[in-house]
Amino acid sequence: MIKKSSLLLASIFAYWAVLYTPDVAADSDLPHCAGSTGAAYGLCLAATHLGCGTEAETNPQACSRIEENYLRITGSMPTWLVTCPCFDSELIQQQGEITQCEIQTSAIPDGGSFAWNGGFGCTGTACTGGNELSCGIGPIGLDLIIVSPITPEENETCLAQIIGACADAGF
Repeated sequence: MIKKSSLLLASIFAYWAVLYTPDVAADSDLPHCAGSTGAAYGLCLAATHLGCGTEAETNPQACSRIEENYLRITGSMPTWLVTCPCFDSELIQQQGEITQCEIQTSAIPDGGSFAWNGGFGCTGTACTGGNELSCGIGPIGLDLIIVSPITPEENETCLAQIIGACADAGF
């Protein structure tokens, strides 16, 4: 006998699989899903649209199952539960118009940076120029508020925030 929760999950995945294709537009709308592919991307989409990990979470039981499956498939913490310790998209938008973006990627994202008139935000090795992952934000000419070290998952989340903000700004 098929459980109702299994049917609900299957319906959610099928629904989002039909409506969404992993592309640049979807990634800029859901920056924390940007690094996910295949089944992990589908799980990230489902979690996002259920509000998993937020105050707007609509189905804690389904979110728990999605998180378990994501961990099983990827071996890492679900991307929608990892936050950037330095900034989020709202804080980036509050800084003003982005005037410059630089994304440094390799097999594992090194990081990136963005600038606005009078300020700078960064993640990865772009903040300190060293080998340690960090993130920071602040006005040019003053000390950046830097958090170091950060985990690779936090770095990916910070980088996704930068990529999303840069895409929104037309870079």
